[in-house]
Amino acid sequence: MNMILAKNIGFCSGVKRIIHLVETMSKGKKKVYYWGALIHNSVELARLNDIGIKEFDGNVKSGENAIVVTRAHGTSKEEVEMLRKKVKVLDGTCPKVIKIHQMVDKAIKEGYRVIVYGNERHAEMKALRKDYENEVKIISDVNSIEGLTMSDDEKLLLISQTTMMKEDFEKIAFALKNKFKNLKVYNTICEETLARQKEAIDIAKSVDVVLVIGGKNSSNTNTLVKIAKEYNTRVFHVEDEKALFPGMFINANTVGVLSGTSTPIYLVKRIIEKCKS
Repeated sequence: MNMILAKNIGFCSGVKRIIHLVETMSKGKKKVYYWGALIHNSVELARLNDIGIKEFDGNVKSGENAIVVTRAHGTSKEEVEMLRKKVKVLDGTCPKVIKIHQMVDKAIKEGYRVIVYGNERHAEMKALRKDYENEVKIISDVNSIEGLTMSDDEKLLLISQTTMMKEDFEKIAFALKNKFKNLKVYNTICEETLARQKEAIDIAKSVDVVLVIGGKNSSNTNTLVKIAKEYNTRVFHVEDEKALFPGMFINANTVGVLSGTSTPIYLVKRIIEKCKS
């Protein structure tokens, strides 16, 4: 059985940055915690927990020299201020997510209302909505456009959650341009996410089976699954090697391997070894 690995696999640059940050800080004198799900991968979070880097429960132990790192997907200003009353806080937000907040802030000051293509239950969108509640409208698909109440003469900006699907963003942009005349569009889907989406198409077309490795709560991993299924009927979303079973590979000569941006490379290697055995 031939295994074909995506070139863009394992952690993205933003996840590499935050994992390096917490691991480096944990070697110092401070007790390192993280706020919320640092990244969306339970296997990696379990590894961090094993080396003493745990999720912050809101309480600092007496005499503890602690620091809390905020999640890669972003944290609302209100949450950060709440944390700072208790403990030292370090911003772990991905620079690409920070850029979106800066873009929204600038647009609002210039009189724009902002439409965001995203999943309102995702941490990235929760933080954005909390900070800009009345000025930002989150839509999940092209059908949501009918519910928008903006007037035709308002200045509007369309952007995206960093982990969404390019094809759907383009459909939404097209529909909004036909509905509103004063619309600016900026595709803020992460470039690394877009590269993985393109690879998902190429690999899914050329193999018998596709494995997409990543957390079930990972937006970008779920997007890869959705894309791969458009081109291949045998697509499996696996969180770890325990999810593999022989029936996946019946009559399969080639297996494509993709991963979400929060999936550690050691996990990819473990799954490949299990497949080969």
